[in-house]
Amino acid sequence: MKINSTFAILDVKKGRTSLVKHFAGRPKLGPCPPELRIPVVITGFIDGIHSRDDGISREFSVEVTEVKAGW
Repeated sequence: MKINSTFAILDVKKGRTSLVKHFAGRPKLGPCPPELRIPVVITGFIDGIHSRDDGISREFSVEVTEVKAGW
């Protein structure tokens, strides 16, 4: 199976306050400034359908088993 994605949403439980502070000065429009971007590796399993197909993409739920952030 071959899939392609350019977008994901990560539900953060522990560490969310630090992330909010980190991104407090981020411009609301346009790309994120490189100095604010945080590398992340997400390991998990696609385990279901999350949304309807809008003709461009479709969202699937992921059971995350590990997250490694680069900061």
